[in-house]
Amino acid sequence: MTELTRCQLRALSLAADGLGVGEIAELMNISVRTAEHHLKTARKAMDSKTTAGAVASAIRQGLITSVVAIIIG
Repeated sequence: MTELTRCQLRALSLAADGLGVGEIAELMNISVRTAEHHLKTARKAMDSKTTAGAVASAIRQGLITSVVAIIIG
């Protein structure tokens, strides 16, 4: 299983909920650049070229949950 930091998990969870990087930064009380860094390092850790792919991998591995995934489930 892939290990992600707390910040990477939070950023991916917010991305899974459809938030953009600016909204993620605001909710996490960090700069946009730092939010972009968390998403970039999460993508790298998940071996994904896209945030959507990293989110999907994290959901499959049980690292995060998505409201949409739970509803469709």
